[in-house]
Amino acid sequence: MELSPTGRSTVPPGEHAGLMDWMSRAGEGVLLSPRRDIGRFPELRVSNQNAVDIERIRLGLDVRTTIMLRNIPNKIDQTMLKAIVDETSHGKYDFMYLRIASGTPS
Repeated sequence: MELSPTGRSTVPPGEHAGLMDWMSRAGEGVLLSPRRDIGRFPELRVSNQNAVDIERIRLGLDVRTTIMLRNIPNKIDQTMLKAIVDETSHGKYDFMYLRIASGTPS
């Protein structure tokens, strides 16, 4: 499997050409992620796949929208947390999940 042109999913080998044609017809300018060629260039390997490279974000090559929040008080429920996050980031994230610990008192 190879990374898709957006870097968000994997596709069978050799399907980049078809995807690129479809995406260019859809009007998107897509830059192929250098991650797909990591096997050829060992010096590009990153020890942690979740490492953040600010320059890749600025260039639009890293399009992750995941954040992790820790130590959220038990009295905060998912609706309240969403309202807090939306104060600064409304429309800028794709998914939010608040794990509820069933064994802790609220």
